[in-house]
Amino acid sequence: MGAAVRCHFMLNGKVEPKAIAGGLLAAIGIAGLLLTDLWALWLIPLAAAAVLLAVTVTDRYEYECQRCHARYRLGAKGILASRHGRDANGSWAISRCPHCGAITKAREARSHDQEKG
Repeated sequence: MGAAVRCHFMLNGKVEPKAIAGGLLAAIGIAGLLLTDLWALWLIPLAAAAVLLAVTVTDRYEYECQRCHARYRLGAKGILASRHGRDANGSWAISRCPHCGAITKAREARSHDQEKG
């Protein structure tokens, strides 16, 4: 499992700064939750860490519109708002294409097999 997690957070063999920041915020938040009585205050860095880590993992994927076949990235709002899944044909996200405006079940344009090689 370690190699699978590592490949998501790494780009060209280096750890992305967003992933480092997310990990540090998570560590600070967990330490604060365990060591102090102000647990509500420490939920803020934990929430920020969750958003940073989610954006780091999903920001690198491009999707292809099923109507106009343009490729695009979802962005932070799209990541949080769109429904994602995986079927026999690969990963997909239901999203609005920024080029033609159609809402389609956009297919992931990059496969995980290409990243491994």
